[in-house]
Amino acid sequence: MGVKSLMKNYKTSALLSAIVTASLLNTGCVHSNNMPYHQNPGVSQQDVYLQAKHANPIYKTLLAEMAYNRNQIGVAAALYQELSSTADDPTVSERATEITLLTNDITNALTVATRWSQLAPDNIQPQAICTILLLKEHQPEASAPYLERIYTLNQEQTADYLILIASHLNKEQEQHDLFKAAQIAANALQQNVNAEFMLAFSASKLGDFATANQYIDKALKTKPDWLQAIVLKTQILLDQEKIRPAMDYLALQLTQQPDNDAIRWMYAELLRETQQIPAAKAQYQKLATSKLFQQDALVTLGQLAYDEKDDIKALDYFAQVIAINPDNDAANYYLGEINFYQHKLDEALSWYSQISHENYYVAGHIKIITILTEQGHSQAALQELDHLAGMFLDDAKLIYLSSAQLMVENAQSDVALSAITQGLSQSPDDIDLLYLRGIIAADLEKYQQAEQDLRHVLKLQPDHIPGLNALGFILINADAHYEEALQYIQKANTLDPNNAAILDSLGWVEYHLGQTQTALMHLQKALSLQVDPEIAAHLGEVLWSDGQHQKAIVLWQTSLKQNPKHQILLETMRRFNVDIK
Repeated sequence: MGVKSLMKNYKTSALLSAIVTASLLNTGCVHSNNMPYHQNPGVSQQDVYLQAKHANPIYKTLLAEMAYNRNQIGVAAALYQELSSTADDPTVSERATEITLLTNDITNALTVATRWSQLAPDNIQPQAICTILLLKEHQPEASAPYLERIYTLNQEQTADYLILIASHLNKEQEQHDLFKAAQIAANALQQNVNAEFMLAFSASKLGDFATANQYIDKALKTKPDWLQAIVLKTQILLDQEKIRPAMDYLALQLTQQPDNDAIRWMYAELLRETQQIPAAKAQYQKLATSKLFQQDALVTLGQLAYDEKDDIKALDYFAQVIAINPDNDAANYYLGEINFYQHKLDEALSWYSQISHENYYVAGHIKIITILTEQGHSQAALQELDHLAGMFLDDAKLIYLSSAQLMVENAQSDVALSAITQGLSQSPDDIDLLYLRGIIAADLEKYQQAEQDLRHVLKLQPDHIPGLNALGFILINADAHYEEALQYIQKANTLDPNNAAILDSLGWVEYHLGQTQTALMHLQKALSLQVDPEIAAHLGEVLWSDGQHQKAIVLWQTSLKQNPKHQILLETMRRFNVDIK
């Protein structure tokens, strides 16, 4: 969590997240799906609408819900708009608003939301929706009375709704309109803390921090223990890059409200983000008995122990989380990670398999694929990979790439090649997948496949720098096509002149072309940019060919001390009969 994300991450009410999100965020809505329904694809949207237009309200409602469940959102919205205009039941207008918002029809959404606000004047939700819609239509004067109503209702969730309103107005003109509406509403009421809060929030979104501080300080003077105002004050400081004053402010609040776990959580998170880990741990330890933050605090303590490679403490913290909630995905994931890196693959597989939600699901199941591969169940691994990619289509490419890279790291390059091939069956022209398959194929000495893939990459993207370098290097080692290799590598070097890997390739091809001095220059520059055993192996060989045997031996043996198992370096030294010490 970033230090500038406190407003987005502090705990809000279940009412706000469950109801307002459904109504305002256009990510779905509450389904009235109590009646079984079998879709009849032969009935058009127009047929449904005409059938329902002159029906009685109960039947019209039924048909509207049927249209909604058939994903005929326009028909459902039109029917509910008609019902809203005549029905005196606020739940009808609420449902009409929910569905009409899904159509992005602001005019009709405003009509039904206005009707809902009239039928339910003490309900903040329709007042908030009307405020947002009017401000999106650049009508600050018309929206101000709705803000006034929200202020005067002064319910427990008022500040949450004000935050929600401001958060939905991200265009610059909308933000200016909001501040104007907030000013009009504040002037009508005089010294209202909710109005001061909204003015502070709106001013902060406009970057007017002096005005924001002025209003939030007024609000806090009236309500010094108001959590949302404390959060906003902190956020305003952070937005100005005033990290230390923000921390000092939260520390002061804790001395005044030592039992306020929400403030303690923000303080702990800020300490963690600023790498004050011991102080952060002390705060998380206090939160480990908090009813609201206990699981989060224990998970964070476990993550910190894991980062410090203290597996014993990490296991203890995550075990405590599992004892409270066996379905905690973070704990299941990290318990899987600890066992995976301890090579306890069956235990890791068991923990990863417990993950059920999206946050850790992909990462956990990629590890399941890796474990199945390592255990020799390559077919099951590839089936699991396809299943995972099918579940998360937007992330399919990343899933294939990550899985293949992990397979390579675990010496399963042949399965990795099959994994990338599966990905390419869905996206045959994906450059990243083609490039990785080419690299893996080359590693497996399947040079024809590697060359084919890399040439395809360059056909799609002629200036693909890694592809140019990789194809050139393969042409040196596999086919001895030095002149063609030089063309690709020189182009890569022109595009990226200080890349150690490319300079290594350039020096290596020049050496094979007999250009020893130029090769030495490029290889020495490559090694100065990146201390790497393969570059050292190449440079040593060129030094040897130039008669500088002692320099080559010293270079090889120095590199070998740091990389005692590097195969290219070992092979080179054996080839020149140099002692491997």
